[in-house]
Formats: sequence, structure tokens, C-alpha cells
Amino acid sequence: MIKNISFKRNSIFVFSLLLAIFLIINMFFINSSAEKVVVEEVTDPDLQFAHIVSGNYWNSRYDFKQSGSKYTLSTNCRSAWEAADDIDFGYQKFNFNYGKTGKLTAQTTVESWNGSYVSASAGILLRSSLKPGAASVFLNARPEGIFLLYRFNDDVAYAKGQTYSVSLNKSYYPVQLKVELENNYVRASYKTAKDTTWKTFSSLTPCVIKTGEIYAGIAAHSSIENNYETAVFNGFSAVVEAEEGYENEAPDEPVEEEDDTLIVEDLPLTSDTILRETYSDNSVFEGEESVQNPIWETNVLIPEIITEERTNRYLHLTYLDRNAYYFAGNRSWTDYSLQMDLTFPKDIMELSENRFYIYTRMQDIAQYGYNSYVVELATLDPTFDTRRSVIRLGRISSQPKIIADSIDKNITWLATQELDYLKDLGTTNTIKIETLDNKITVYWNGNIIEGLTFTDEDASANLIGTIGIGGDDVSVNVDNILVRKLNDPLGGDYDNKIRGKYDDPIPDYIKQYADNKWKYSY
Repeated sequence: MIKNISFKRNSIFVFSLLLAIFLIINMFFINSSAEKVVVEEVTDPDLQFAHIVSGNYWNSRYDFKQSGSKYTLSTNCRSAWEAADDIDFGYQKFNFNYGKTGKLTAQTTVESWNGSYVSASAGILLRSSLKPGAASVFLNARPEGIFLLYRFNDDVAYAKGQTYSVSLNKSYYPVQLKVELENNYVRASYKTAKDTTWKTFSSLTPCVIKTGEIYAGIAAHSSIENNYETAVFNGFSAVVEAEEGYENEAPDEPVEEEDDTLIVEDLPLTSDTILRETYSDNSVFEGEESVQNPIWETNVLIPEIITEERTNRYLHLTYLDRNAYYFAGNRSWTDYSLQMDLTFPKDIMELSENRFYIYTRMQDIAQYGYNSYVVELATLDPTFDTRRSVIRLGRISSQPKIIADSIDKNITWLATQELDYLKDLGTTNTIKIETLDNKITVYWNGNIIEGLTFTDEDASANLIGTIGIGGDDVSVNVDNILVRKLNDPLGGDYDNKIRGKYDDPIPDYIKQYADNKWKYSY
């Protein structure tokens, strides 16, 4: 009996101890997640209007009207994209200095939107300020679906968050949109006319608001100068919440390290230099063509040349520059090396293909079309589970000029190697391609990429031509393009022009004839 009594007492003691621990844990969690209270709330407010513009790209047109809960925004603005943006914005300013305890929820309905270009967008925009380059989140409807774009911090490029890819025609409207900002992250939700319930993107999106203020409202851009298009919004509401008993907190101040290093762009030319481009003249078109001032042929309407405070300039290829290309040089060039510095920004869209092309020995002749070798950096199957970053060498043969805007689509791939070129974002890497006779050698940061060395035994090998760069679905900075003549001690330029006898010296009678009369023509 005594043992039974002892066992019962021990059981009661253990049960009491577990119950006490359970209550303490629950009290801890209850206290750690204090209930939020509404600090500010608006429904269909009178919104102010801002035409945010970062550059004089074209003649902007815009109009903003409000009638009760109906907002009508017409625009031909360029885009909310890259490090600075252009967008039309109906907004209200909210105080938001509650630290990590604050939450803002904004909601609207896009009743209709006749934007026709694939990236023409209308939706909810949150910004840290009205300045171009402000930290932002833009949940929008566009012809290619529902997109969440974000600039996670001030003065960085927009990135693409999660998307709902669908041909968003009129049958999907009205489209309801909602964003919730809390603890420097955004949760985005949408509901089209075809949905019975709200759909929420599965992952959170970063957005750091450091100003103590948030500008929230509706926004749109058409992406094309001649497309003046109209979005109709039905209602806008926003709620700001903070934990009960909150205290206003001063916004975090970013700490910037001073760097007084002066970048010298234009070093003296060497005798073998046949082209150098540092973008120090802030142009790809202007001035008299020379070795250090190449004039580029491009399909990009307004090339974006970035100027840093320390005097450095570089060309920025953006996600808007679809199938972009730049060509320069002389069609009679034979053996040469082509190198350049590439920097992929820290805020690139890692789920994009980020394709960058380098063209060498490019021939662009109306009768024959495009012929060239191309080295491509690309992310294949761009998802976090299956993506592969590669560098590959290909050949373009007799690509018709009539489809010039997609010259990178008809490529015969000759060799491929794995290369994690996005490994250290923000770091500058140097790529060099040597074309000597019918052999191509590729270097990455001074090291030969063994699997990419290729000898073209084809009788129609490309052995003369210009250089070029291009990109598709990519954000990359390009600088310090340098082309140097390579010495061929045996065949000189002769073997390139006859496409053979690469290891034989030039016959004396041919050399004499060439020195006096032979001129390359096309």
C-alpha cells in the first residue's frame, strides 16, 4: 500500500510539474505576440498624384482623376524598373516608424487596364519616398500575368519576385490586389474574376523602409511612348497597425563607407589595340569614329550608361532590353582578342535566364545575313532546384537580316561548360576570347576554360569580322571592352582569307601581290 500511495503522489507531482511548464510556455508565447491595434486607417481617400521620372526618355503624358471610390489613371510612362524608375502614382503618405512591430495592409481592385505591351503594368505601389530609386514594392496586373516587383532597398535595381504567369485578358478582370508589409517583408495576394478565393504568393518578399514613412497607393506605366493607356481602379484602402503600447522608433540610418579611390578609365593605348570602349564619353553614337571612340550599331533606343561618383562609366543592359545587341569594329579584322569586364548586380532576378552574348568575327552582309561565333553566359532551367549556370560557344550561320532583333535565336552550339558566373554578385569578372586562325580560346579571369577551346574545321569557318555584345532577360554592367590584334607569324591574314593552310607560311608571290594590290572588299 505504501508503494501505491508513493506512486500516486509521484504521478501527481509529475503531472503538476508538466502543467506548470506548459502554462509558463504558453504565457511566454502570448506575451511575445502582443495584439496589434489600428493606428491609421483609410478607405477611398483623396489621393495625391506624383509623376515620378528618372530620365528624359520621351515626352511623358499622364492624367489622374478621382470620383468617389473610382480612380482613373492614364499614362505612357516608361517603367518601374532598374535602379531608377518612371511611373505615375496616386498615393497617400503614412507614418511608419514602429520598427518591426508595425504592419501596413493595402488593397485595391483593378477594374480594367488596357495596357497592351507585355510589361505594361497597373497595381498597388508601396514606396519609401517619391524619389526615383526609392525602396519599393509593386504588385501589378499586366498582359503576361500578375507580377510582384520589388526594390528591396534604396537605389538598387528592381527585381522580380513571384509571378502568376497567364495571358491576362479582359476575362480576368476585375483583379483584386493586396499587399501586407511587416518586419521588412511583403506578402502579396491576388484574386482575379476567375478565382473564387484569394491566392497568396508562397514566399515573402524583402523591402526595407528606412524613412519612417510609407507612400502607398495605385500606379501604372505603359512601357511604350506611343501607348497612352488607362487603368481604372475601384476603391483603395490601407490600414496601419502596431503592437499595443507601441513606441515610435527612429528609422535606421544606413552606414556608408567612404571610398576616395579615383578610377582612371582611359589608360594609354598599346600599339596592338584596334578598339577600346570605356564609355568615358557617355555615349555609344557621338563623335568621330576612332580606336578609342567606336561607333556602335544597336537596336536599343536609349542605351543606359551609368556614371559613378568616382568618374567611372559603364553600359548597363537591362531586363527591358529584349534581344539587345551592340556591334562595332571593322569587317576585315582577322586574328584578335576581345576582352571586357562584366558585373552582375547583387539584386538581379536570379530566377531569370540572365543571358549575355559576346559576338566575335561577326559578318553582317545584306546578301548573306549574319555569320558569327558567339559566347553565351546563361542560366538554364532557372529555378532554385534545377538551374544550371553555363558558358557555351556557338556559331551563327547565314542568319537572315530580316529577323535582326533575334539573331541570338539561331545558334548551333559547339561546346558547353558549367560556369557559376552568378556566384559572387556585384563582383567584376573579366572574360576574354581569342580568335587565331580557325581556333577559338575562352578565358575567365585569366584562366582558360578548357572545354570551350574549339577548332573549326568547317570549310566555311568564320575567319574575319567585327565584335559585339548582347543580352536577353539580363541585368549586367559592361565596361572596358578591349580588342587587340593577334600576331600570326606563319599565315598572317592570308590564311584567314583563303580559309586554310593555317600552319604554312605565306608564299612569297602571294605576299608580294597582297602587299601591293590585294584589298579586302565586300
